[in-house]
Amino acid sequence: MTLHVDFDRFADEAKRYVKNPVAYLSRLENRTHATSADPAAGVLISASASITMEEAKAKLTAQGLEVAHGGWSQGMVGASDSLGELPYVAAIAYKSSDEMPGLWVDAFAEAPSAAVAIKALYDEFKETGEIAELTLEEFVRVASPNVTIVSPGDLERFLDAKSPCD
Repeated sequence: MTLHVDFDRFADEAKRYVKNPVAYLSRLENRTHATSADPAAGVLISASASITMEEAKAKLTAQGLEVAHGGWSQGMVGASDSLGELPYVAAIAYKSSDEMPGLWVDAFAEAPSAAVAIKALYDEFKETGEIAELTLEEFVRVASPNVTIVSPGDLERFLDAKSPCD
């Protein structure tokens, strides 16, 4: 049996119907989905909201629930995590030998520092032969890189801003 509730009611209903409730969070279609279940009782509580997973985790934790990544479903039907866990994205603009500046983009599982991102760019360029025998310090001086790191929360907000309102 599945009970779909508003996200604001999720913690209360999970505590009411699920013994030892754990909220499992996933992303689907620019929404965060929360599920909690008691397989022995055949109960599944479900809710979704247009908020980031970080925001959902903070709200549910504040309401006394343990939170994990994942999701319950009945049988083979259920919300899949189509976006998975979003990465951190590093974008680096740099001076190139071309008329236009270069742009390098990469994804990281953990938040990289600007230095880590620049080193990854340098290593890639060394591996592909795109730069001569420059040291990292020389490369930074010549390329004058400008680094931007985009967090998973930022990516979710960008997606949410372009999705239709609820």
